[in-house]
Amino acid sequence: MFNVPTISLAEARDVAEACLAKAQAEGAVIAVAVVDSAARPILLLCTDGVIPVAGEAALAKARTAVIMRRPTEALELARRDRPLGTSIFGVYEVEGGVPLFVGADTGLGGVCAGGFAIAGSPVEIPLILDAGIAAWAAALEKEGLYGTPGMDTH
Repeated sequence: MFNVPTISLAEARDVAEACLAKAQAEGAVIAVAVVDSAARPILLLCTDGVIPVAGEAALAKARTAVIMRRPTEALELARRDRPLGTSIFGVYEVEGGVPLFVGADTGLGGVCAGGFAIAGSPVEIPLILDAGIAAWAAALEKEGLYGTPGMDTH
């Protein structure tokens, strides 16, 4: 049987709550989704007043970040020749999703343990993502592990 590292529910909560706290501090309304190493949903939290589609968008971005092992912003930049909002095979190429890696200083050598994404308010996306990334790094440090988000996170 394979033993693949995956983000725990407690770690997912830490990441999501860090994003929500930063969003609140910035006056943003968001949905934040966290998925495991197989891109299955672990957690979805929404601030009051977020647009109804934000939860689904956050889940799609988080899944895409894990499946593609890249931040969704990198995919968005690569698809500039296609209309905004297009999707190929369920890949959602819009800024806001980040894969989370364990066991390497860069995503290239590590194992993807999951990912997270935000959607809703278009302001302060990098600041909110950074809060989630910092929570992930703190969780790994607590466990004596190391890891990073995907290359060029945003």
